[in-house]
Amino acid sequence: MGYSHAMHMQLKLRPGTPVEKVEEALKPLTDYLGYADALTSGTGTDDQFSYDPKTGKLEVRTSGEVDDSYSDLVKQAGENLGPLVEEVGEITLHDYDSPDRDFFMDLDA
Repeated sequence: MGYSHAMHMQLKLRPGTPVEKVEEALKPLTDYLGYADALTSGTGTDDQFSYDPKTGKLEVRTSGEVDDSYSDLVKQAGENLGPLVEEVGEITLHDYDSPDRDFFMDLDA
């Protein structure tokens, strides 16, 4: 059974972190959503994946129908990104169908 969601990730990674490392950290999400190389190739959808290696700014937005495993994948991506984080950042996941299942994660350096 799925649910309608909105996820926003805004993080400041260590400047100079290679795009390949960031893509590997995001792999749980990009694999689930069916995006290969989302940071370099784009998604072709309303979902957004952007990363600037010079500044370290990472921003990811996804929305739409997902299954119950999606929150676990978001958590896994956050844990994968943890070692790359330079400043405190956050990930929010809003479940439009069951707001009591909303998810918030702080990542700090």
